[in-house]
Order: sequence, then structure tokens, then C-alpha cells
Amino acid sequence: LNPRFHDAYFFVGRTAFERADYQNALKIFRHVLDYKPDKGNYRFFMARTLEAEGRATQALEEYRKATAVDPAFGIENPMIYVFRGRLLSKLNYSREGKADIARALELAPKNVDALLAMGDSEFRDHNYKDAIVHYDAALAIDPIRPDAQARLGMCLLFMERRPEAAQRLQLAIKYGHEDPEAFKRLGYLYKDMGQRAQAREAFTKFLEKAQEKGDVPGATKREIMGQLEDLR
Repeated sequence: LNPRFHDAYFFVGRTAFERADYQNALKIFRHVLDYKPDKGNYRFFMARTLEAEGRATQALEEYRKATAVDPAFGIENPMIYVFRGRLLSKLNYSREGKADIARALELAPKNVDALLAMGDSEFRDHNYKDAIVHYDAALAIDPIRPDAQARLGMCLLFMERRPEAAQRLQLAIKYGHEDPEAFKRLGYLYKDMGQRAQAREAFTKFLEKAQEKGDVPGATKREIMGQLEDLR
């Protein structure tokens, strides 16, 4: 009815993106950007699609263009700073990444994703004390974040706060954290704390979960079997 209704094309692209049909999404986003190059939300989803495709450098360029061509978009949509900050941190531009995430937190201080992104950035930089502050703030608002609970548990472990670390790893597992390594970490934690029954249970669960995901390396299996033998 209206071939120039670019928002309609854009939402067809959004649908393709949500269905992980990234090739088609990119084709559509390129089309609408040919006509509306100054639309921040068009560039934002172009960037997200490129990032999902593993094209990090091109994605970063589009994230930057989104706020450059449409400054109001960033103010109204702080999540762009979260996505851009995360990508910058992953690309080892830690300072720039944290600056973007800090900008998101200025605009939305209780944004859980921004708090978690800052925690992840500090965790990546081994600043565990600062990471704990941000993870605690985020999980106080939304505790059902299993991977964040696991990373908080690791921060607490590195800070030698063992009982709290064990509690967070247990919460991560309860909420659906799927990495078998959480059980392995718990096994060693409980063993260090003298809780032998809990350690045996955690090591046994590690073997079960790891085998479900595929073959357990021989060295790892021998290591855990040795721990179970020691805990008999």
C-alpha cells in the first residue's frame, strides 16, 4: 500500500532478527538505512545483527553512528550504551567500554543490564571488589540471573569469602546455570570448608552434568574421581 513506509520494513527486519535470520535482517536494515540514515533505532538493530553475526568491528561502527546521527536516541534508549560498552570491553577497550556503561547508569541508575555489564567489565579486569558492588546492586533488583549469580560467586571466591561464594553458586544452579564447572567449584569450596558430604555431592553432580554435555576429558575425570576417593 505504501512502498515508502520504512518503519514497516524496519519491523519486518526486527522480526527476522528475533528469529535469528540475520542474513535477511541485514538485507532489510541496509535497505531502510539507504532511505533513513539518521534513524538511531535503525542503526542500533543493524549493529545488534552484525554483532550476532560475529562482525564485531562493523557492529561497533554502527553502534557509534547510532548516537552520532541521532543524539536523542541514546538519551531515550540507554541500552545502546550497554550494548556498545559490552562490545568495547570484549574487544579489550576496557576504559571506553566502562565509560559507555557509566553513561547508561547516569541515564538509568537502576538498569539491571547496565549494572551487570559494569560488573562483567570489572570482573574481566580482575577488579573483583568493584564487580561485587555492581553484581550485588543488580541482583538485589533481579536475582533470577543465573550467570550473574555464578560470576558473583567467583568474585567472592577470589576474595576468599567462601561461604558467600558457595551460596551464590548454589543460587546460580537453582536458577538454571548450565555450566558443570559450577559444581566442580562447589566441590572444592565445600572440601576446603570441611563439608565433605556436600563436596561429594557437588563432585558427583559435576561428573553427571559434564557427561550429559559430552565426553569428560580423561585427566578431569581422574581428578574428580581422586577427589571422591579422598572424600570417602
